[in-house]
Amino acid sequence: MPLRDLVAYLGNRKATGTLLVEGPNERHHVVISEGAVIQAGSNAPREYLAQFLMNMGMITEDEYTEAFQQQLATKVALGKILVDSGKVPEDAIRNALSLKFREALLGCFDWTEGRFTFTPGDTPTTVPGLDVSVSLLDVHREADLRQTAWRAIREVFPTGRVRLRLDREQLAAPPEPGSLDDRLYTLIDDGATIDDLVLGLHSTDFFLYQRLFALHRLGAISVIPTESPTVPTEVPEVLGSEQGPEEILRAAEAFYASGNVADAAALARRAYEVSPSAQTANFLRQAEAALSDQLKAELVHGGKVPRLKVSTGLVRQMPLSAPERYLLSRIDGLRTVEAIVQVSPIHELDALRCFKGFVEQGLIELR
Repeated sequence: MPLRDLVAYLGNRKATGTLLVEGPNERHHVVISEGAVIQAGSNAPREYLAQFLMNMGMITEDEYTEAFQQQLATKVALGKILVDSGKVPEDAIRNALSLKFREALLGCFDWTEGRFTFTPGDTPTTVPGLDVSVSLLDVHREADLRQTAWRAIREVFPTGRVRLRLDREQLAAPPEPGSLDDRLYTLIDDGATIDDLVLGLHSTDFFLYQRLFALHRLGAISVIPTESPTVPTEVPEVLGSEQGPEEILRAAEAFYASGNVADAAALARRAYEVSPSAQTANFLRQAEAALSDQLKAELVHGGKVPRLKVSTGLVRQMPLSAPERYLLSRIDGLRTVEAIVQVSPIHELDALRCFKGFVEQGLIELR
């Protein structure tokens, strides 16, 4: 049964229980009560509650860092901390939670591989005063609408690597200072790609593309024609003569046993991609956890602060990926690596790998 059909099945039967959805890079934990989502968790930073609030302009990155530290100390839910402190209205938290619950499932419908498990049974109670629920049937109906919308969007914006041209004279009205549109227009004027916009605005893909499509219909946004961009390869440097998944996995395990967790994680990823299974998935998690610990010891522990060793103008001209440009743009000589990674919409390990690359390329120094 496809996941999308399962959601409709559980919604129609007003099921109660826990749905676990796992893919190559993401895991989603969705709590369902009588056919509605009442809680959702994910290891994907872009689906954290704080990312939705930052996108909505309700909190800044620094305010999130402060609230997160309070959450670690008190174990109180982030939404409740923000409401009790008066930083964010309760209605805004509810709205952000509703978006978060929807995205927890809608984003998984497009996966080409993965697995899910539904466990019927009692569910935990929601956070007092912040109870939010989203009907599974509403999620299923929204998926149909999105599928149609994406077809039209992709005809205009075929890839996230394109840059845009903004014609402010075609806007219905000038943006409010500090609003989402104001931040969006500033980034477009600065030459950001759509991938850059997604990260810089802490947005979900669909929400941003939908806004860009609406602006395109107004004639305010157009795509700047470019030559076919070169897609950066993600093939690790440790590729050898290994052919089948078993041989790749054995090589990964040998690297791991010798303490070379970086190459072990790279080969473990390749083994999983060639042959997704419980065995390759478990070893991939093990190798990447070890690599994450190693990178934290090198880049994070001791409160290391990154500083640019090259000019921002030179950084703009370099052929960097969107995550690399985002992380470099957050370096101000004050924030630690840990603080930058914590608020970023990028997976922690991917962000740490980027910082490792910055050091090796001589782009930054750590103090």
